[in-house]
Amino acid sequence: MEDIVTDQNVETKAWEERIEFKKKVLSKPWKLPAAIFSKNHTHGPVTDKSSKRVEKPKPKPLDFHTLPTSAHSIRNLKLLVLTHITTLRQFTVADLLADENIRYATSCVATENLKSEPSKGELTATLLSALTLLLNDGNLIIPTTAPVDEDVPIRFQTIAKEKSTFIVVGKWNLGGTIKSMAKKDGKVVVREVWKKVTGWGRGWEGTTKGVVAGIVEDVLTEMEREDWCETKSGVWTRIDEE
Repeated sequence: MEDIVTDQNVETKAWEERIEFKKKVLSKPWKLPAAIFSKNHTHGPVTDKSSKRVEKPKPKPLDFHTLPTSAHSIRNLKLLVLTHITTLRQFTVADLLADENIRYATSCVATENLKSEPSKGELTATLLSALTLLLNDGNLIIPTTAPVDEDVPIRFQTIAKEKSTFIVVGKWNLGGTIKSMAKKDGKVVVREVWKKVTGWGRGWEGTTKGVVAGIVEDVLTEMEREDWCETKSGVWTRIDEE
């Protein structure tokens, strides 16, 4: 049975209470406990500030000494180099060949599993082939300030030079940009970061959105005293405390 309000004062008061409830309760974002949020969210767990963040397991470097000979390929050499350079900022071909594991792996690929002793030129050419794949993937850049041939992508212009310096794309050179955007808006959109980075020029044009997305995740999830969540694909939002 419904009651009919005949007193306009009562009706006015009811509307005022409704507006106040909407302003104080319904219009505010609700912050779920981390346990519930983690259970129901599809983009991965979110931890409490009191709990320890779960670090992603680091991939184990490939070992060409134990890999079957059929797996001694440029692709696997690329993966070995990728796990090695995660702690580097920049390097040359000579720097990589100074590492025993990389030199052995490069030798296996260059001479079809050490059927002969590889020459320095063969080692360099083979390793440069693996680095070209990493350039294509956007993991590396070769900075350049010299005039270039417009018909050739910048990232390939100096690939044949043995002494080229390769720059690793990672938290060390993108972290500042990502944190600046996070501090300004409380939201980070991977596409916007990627467009900003590729707009730098001087070799950054080849940086891929996939690589940038991985670095954005690493930077935001490691920020002290802040919780970030990927609310939808490619969009990260800070979860504020009440």
